[in-house]
Amino acid sequence: MISFNEVSKHYPDGTAALEGVNFSVNPGEFVFIVGPSGAGKTLALRAMAGLIRPSGGRLRIGDRLLDDSARGIHRSPQERRVGYVPQNYALFPHLNLSDNIAYGLQALPRERARAGDEALLGEDPGGREERDADPAQGERRAGAERGAGG
Repeated sequence: MISFNEVSKHYPDGTAALEGVNFSVNPGEFVFIVGPSGAGKTLALRAMAGLIRPSGGRLRIGDRLLDDSARGIHRSPQERRVGYVPQNYALFPHLNLSDNIAYGLQALPRERARAGDEALLGEDPGGREERDADPAQGERRAGAERGAGG
């Protein structure tokens, strides 16, 4: 079961993005989160994935406590094992393109991960260094390749 108990998110300027959100989802249930733009739908999902830290409340999946603001508990995204697919592609802004891809491949055996990295970035390690020198260039190239069906 996924449960949100009084989950809130307040920004430093006092803006309440989420306020006392309560809901639960039982195993096997499908739930739709609907509301107007800016209502906090995406923020709630990002909280569940651990991408933002709630200001208040508790968040659980099964018997695992993921967030409890009163007790100072906030598990990292890696500890949660929650999948989150944003509407737009998202790269970690602090990593270059190669490192973004490598992050997703790190759970694979080394040879499979290397094959996946080479398939996506090309087999020329020298070219990889050149691409990694300017992360924005790599992101533009990745976006262009996606747009071209590559």
